[in-house]
Amino acid sequence: MILAFLSGCAQSAAQSPAPPAQTLPHLAHWDHFEKQYCADSGKRRYIATLEDVPNATSWKSACQSTGAKIPNTNWEFPQPEDCEEQPRPRGVFYVPDDGCSQISEYNSGDHRDKAWRKDDYNKMNDGSVTCDAYCANMNHPEWGRRGMCLRAHIEKGMNAGSNIRCVDLGRKFGATKMSCYCRNPPLGFADTHNHQFANLAYGGKAVWGDAYGPIDQALASCAPEHGPMGISDLDGDISRYFQNGGLEFSHSTGGYPDFEGWPRFNQGVSHQSMYADWLHRAVRGGLRLMVVFAVNNKLLCTAAHHLPGRTCSDAEAIALQVQAARAMQEYIDNQEGGAGRGWYRIVDTPELARSVIEQHKLAVVLGIEVDHLLTCPGDNQDCTPIIRSTIAYYRSLGVRHIIPIHFYNNSFGGQALMFPVVTPGRCEDCSDKGFVAACNVRGLRNNGKIMIQEMIRQKMIIDIDHMSDKSKGDALAIMQQEHYPPISSHTGFLVVAKGSKRNEGQIRPEQIEAIRRLGGMVNANTSPYQLRSDVEPWESVDLPRVQLQCGGSSQVLAQNYLYLLDHTNKEAGIGLGTDFNVQVQPGPRFGLNPCMGDGPEHPQVARVPYPFPISVEGSDSELSESYADEHTRAGKLNFNEEGLADIGLLPDLIEDLKQQGVRPEDLEPLFDSAIGYVNLWEKIDPPTAKAAPPTTPPK
Repeated sequence: MILAFLSGCAQSAAQSPAPPAQTLPHLAHWDHFEKQYCADSGKRRYIATLEDVPNATSWKSACQSTGAKIPNTNWEFPQPEDCEEQPRPRGVFYVPDDGCSQISEYNSGDHRDKAWRKDDYNKMNDGSVTCDAYCANMNHPEWGRRGMCLRAHIEKGMNAGSNIRCVDLGRKFGATKMSCYCRNPPLGFADTHNHQFANLAYGGKAVWGDAYGPIDQALASCAPEHGPMGISDLDGDISRYFQNGGLEFSHSTGGYPDFEGWPRFNQGVSHQSMYADWLHRAVRGGLRLMVVFAVNNKLLCTAAHHLPGRTCSDAEAIALQVQAARAMQEYIDNQEGGAGRGWYRIVDTPELARSVIEQHKLAVVLGIEVDHLLTCPGDNQDCTPIIRSTIAYYRSLGVRHIIPIHFYNNSFGGQALMFPVVTPGRCEDCSDKGFVAACNVRGLRNNGKIMIQEMIRQKMIIDIDHMSDKSKGDALAIMQQEHYPPISSHTGFLVVAKGSKRNEGQIRPEQIEAIRRLGGMVNANTSPYQLRSDVEPWESVDLPRVQLQCGGSSQVLAQNYLYLLDHTNKEAGIGLGTDFNVQVQPGPRFGLNPCMGDGPEHPQVARVPYPFPISVEGSDSELSESYADEHTRAGKLNFNEEGLADIGLLPDLIEDLKQQGVRPEDLEPLFDSAIGYVNLWEKIDPPTAKAAPPTTPPK
C-alpha cells in the first residue's frame, strides 16, 4: 500500500481482492470497576476485574498489557498502575479526581506569564521521561535550556489535551508527545533554623558526633557515651518521648563504618545529623542558605553531666559553636584548594549572602538561641549598657540572627508554654485567642523592650519564635512602630494544631498577618508535631489537598506548608526550619515501621523515585539515593524507608511533597526562600548601613 502510494499507483490497492473474513478472538477487557479512596498521591484509587483473558495468556501478562477507560471519567490508561493477585486478581488504577483535590496540576493553567513551552527542540518529550526531568535535565543539549517544570500537557496519544503532573510519566497516561512548560531555574531554598554544632552545647555530652572532620572520628560509634545498645542515652530518650518520636530505652550505637544505628529521623535529638558530607548533598540538591544557631540549655546540660573542663554557661556554649563554624569553613576551604574556595561560606552582610548564593554555594548565617543571652540584676533595673555591649560583641563575632527568648522566662520576657515540664509560675486562660493550653502571663519586660530596640539599632535579624503570646505581641508592636521586618524561623500554626498542641509554640493568624505587613518572613517547621490527632488537615479552595493518612511524616509538614502558603506573602519566600540536632524529623511512610506507628490509614503509593530531578540553578540535575558514607557507600538512606534521617535528605523531603500532590507553583516560595531571606535582611541592613563598633565579651 505504501509503495503503491509512493509510485503514484494508489488505485492498484483497491483492485486487490479483499481478504477472507476472519473471526476475531475475544479480547481481555476490564469490568466491574470499583471506586475507592483518595490515595496519598492525590488521585482516586479504582480497582477492576479483568475479563475474557485468552487461554494461552497468563493473567499477569494480560493485566499488564490491557488498557482501560475509567467509567464516568475522562481518563483512560494503557495499562493499570498495579496488578494485584491477592486477595483476588484485580487491576489498580489511580485516577485524577477533583473529589480528592479540587485544585491540582490536572486542572491548572498554562502559566504563560512566567513559563516557556519546551517543545520546540530537536528531541521531543515522548512521555518516556517526566516533564520535571525534561525541564531540569542539563545533561542532554537537545532538551534545550534548563528550567523548573510548572505544567505538563499531553499533545498526542491517550488523554490528548489533558494536563498531568510534572512528576507523572506521560507514557503511563498513554502519551506519545508532551509539551512541558518550564520557568527559569530558582536560586535555591533555605533552612532557616538548625543547630549544626549542638554537639558542643549542653556541656558537650548531650549530642554525639562532630559536624566535620575524618568520618571515622567524627561519626564513630556512640557507645562510649550512650553505653551498650544506647541504654545510657537518657536525655535523648526523654527528648524523643516529649516530641512523640517514640519511647526507646535503647538503640543501636553503630555509626561509622556500617551506620546501623544512626543517622535516623528520630535519633538526631542526640546524634549528629548535619555532617559535612550530608550537608553537601543538600547543597547539591538546592540548599543555598541556612541559619546555624548556637544553642544551649542549662537543665539539659546538668542532666547530661557536662564534660570535664566545661560548664553549663550559655556564653561558653555560644563561643564554642561560633568558633566551630569558622573552623568548619576553614576545613572545607582546605579540602577545596584554599581559603575562600569552599562551598561553606559564613556571611555577615546580605550583599555577601547574595553573592554566595549566586555562586551556587551555601550562605551560612550565624544565630543565637539560648535561654539567657545575658542576665540583668533585676527586672526593674535599666540594663541598656549590658544589652548594648552584648549585642555589639556578638555582632563582632559575625552573629546576625537572634532569638531573645527560648525555653525559660528570662530578663527579656516570657517564654511560650509548650511543654508541661518547663511551665513557669503563672499562666492564664487564653481560649479566646484559640489556644487550648494555658498561656504565660508574662510579656516583654522593660529590658525586653530595650533589647528589641537595641537589636533594631544594631540591625540584627529579630526572631519572635519561643516568645509567649504576649511577648510576641509586644515585640511586633515595637517593630511595627519602627517599620522593622521580623522573622519566625521554625514555627507551627495554631489553626493547623489540635488538642494540647494548640499552645503558644504555634503562631496565630493575626501574627502571621502582622509579619506579612511588615515585610517579614514566616518559615515552616519541618515537624512541629507528629501524631495525626495533633493535626487539623488544611483545605483551601485555591490550593491542593494532601491526604493526612500517615502520622509523623511529610504529610504533617504538608498541612502546615499549605496553610502558610495560603496566609503569607509568597514573594517573601517560605523556608524550612528543620531544628536539626534538637528535633525529631519527619519519619518514613514505607518500610518496616512507617508513620511512627500512627497509620497508614491506606497503603501508601506515592514514593520518591530515584534518581529524581533537581531544578535549582547550579545544582546537580538529579540525585540518587544517599549514603551515610558516600565513599564506601555504607549506610544507604532512602527517604521512603528512612524519612528525613539527616540534612542531606532535605531535597528528598521536597520531592516527597511533590509526589503527594503539592504543585511546583506551590513550591516556588520554598525554592526561592534563600533569596527571600536575603531580601528581608537587606531591608534591615541595607548596603550603606554601618555596624556598631565591637566591644568586650559578656561575663
